Amino acid sequence: MFERSFSFAGIPLLAIAKDGRPRPTVLFYHGLHTEKETHRRELESLAQRGFLALGVDAAGHGGRRMPDLRGFVNRGPLLEQVAKLLRPSLAELPLLIDWLEGEGFGPFGLAGISFGGLLAYAVPHYEPRIRTIAAILADPSWCRPYEHLESYRSLRLLAWNGGVDQHVGAGPARDFLAHLKAEVQGQFEYQEYPESDHFMRPQDWEDGWNRTLSWFEGL
Repeated sequence: MFERSFSFAGIPLLAIAKDGRPRPTVLFYHGLHTEKETHRRELESLAQRGFLALGVDAAGHGGRRMPDLRGFVNRGPLLEQVAKLLRPSLAELPLLIDWLEGEGFGPFGLAGISFGGLLAYAVPHYEPRIRTIAAILADPSWCRPYEHLESYRSLRLLAWNGGVDQHVGAGPARDFLAHLKAEVQGQFEYQEYPESDHFMRPQDWEDGWNRTLSWFEGL
């Protein structure tokens, strides 16, 4: 298995693949206060399926962690502070995709969990070359997606949430995916695990991740 940790344009990355040849690519964004290595197991499973799995440290995290990230996040309303970290990470996406395309990689998918899942919902408005997305344990409301429905046209979007999540309620994702199915042409799938909180039951996480792997087979 090919593995490389490096930075591109100041963005810390972890690449895992069967080898270094160009191939379909899935970018993976971690949760709040974690880093790209946290989901090495998921990255490896994507690589085993033939993808380049590219773990990305979001702004303020991992290899570019802010000196007092927790203090920053607690300095104001949580979602407002989190959005200040999400926006620069989203703004970097076209640069990353340009570079990957130039190296012969693609097509592109993106998966994000929690904090990374918030980012995933906003991706269609920022980078239309990413057309297969998995948003995990996240609420789309922060990026006002109902105002940008055209961005989701022809998208393949999978979302899954815990039904008793005390950190991120499942309702907004459930409602938004239902709205997309009714109003927008694309492939939209929502799965809810009624007995799981934000830290999911192992069997539910396993099922959700297996659904995600299958979802990216459509890249």
